[in-house]
Amino acid sequence: MEQAIKNFLAFAESKDDNLHNQIILQSSRLNGLKRDETLGIIPYERAQLTRNQITSGLLNMLGEAENQDA
Repeated sequence: MEQAIKNFLAFAESKDDNLHNQIILQSSRLNGLKRDETLGIIPYERAQLTRNQITSGLLNMLGEAENQDA
C-alpha cells in the first residue's frame, strides 16, 4: 500500500492540491497505524478496520481523480 500511496501522491501533486492533501492525510493515518501495531497498542480487529478505511478512502479518491480526468 505504501508504494501505491507514493505513486498516487506523485500523480496528485501536479493535478489537485486538495486531492494531494487528502492523500497525505491517509498516508499519515497508515503510518500511525503501523506505529501502533509495532508498539502493540491496537487490537488486531481495530487495525484491520482502520486499514480497510484507509484503503476505501484511497480508492474513492482515485475514482474521483479518474472522473475529473475524463
